[in-house]
Amino acid sequence: MTDSYRQFSATIAGLTEEQAAWARERLAYLDNHLEELIDVEPDESDKEALRIHQELLEGEYEVGFTNLGFNWTVDKAGENYNVEIVSEEHGNQFHVALFVREYLKNFKPDGFFTMTYADTCSRPMNDGYGGGAIVVTADKIHTLDVFDWITERAEEFLASGKKEC
Repeated sequence: MTDSYRQFSATIAGLTEEQAAWARERLAYLDNHLEELIDVEPDESDKEALRIHQELLEGEYEVGFTNLGFNWTVDKAGENYNVEIVSEEHGNQFHVALFVREYLKNFKPDGFFTMTYADTCSRPMNDGYGGGAIVVTADKIHTLDVFDWITERAEEFLASGKKEC
């Protein structure tokens, strides 16, 4: 049997003491009240966040998530604080994006956050590897999934008459 993993590691750096306290309190709360993260409906102008929100509500990404789908720490780093976000197995990049968007709205409305993730497996298998990226601002969540990108390119090639190997 092959095990599948979604892995990522990212840092939100340079938080003030107030921002770090908010992040620590909010993440601890959301760890036990995940439904509230999903219940916050995004602004209608953010089409990607609306799509993610709907898919989370429909359970499309609910692979047994009863918590955030990532581990986190808030640590002192010199004069400021960092939020470390890590998933070694079954991460949920959408939960990261929703939390980060909330942070940016509250503290850094002109900021942005980026994170890549890897889909891997415990032994080689076709289509067992992939990944993607998220880019988050206070107003929008942008996502890129490798399999979606490949599918779009393949459809373009097939439409132009090329044949798949």
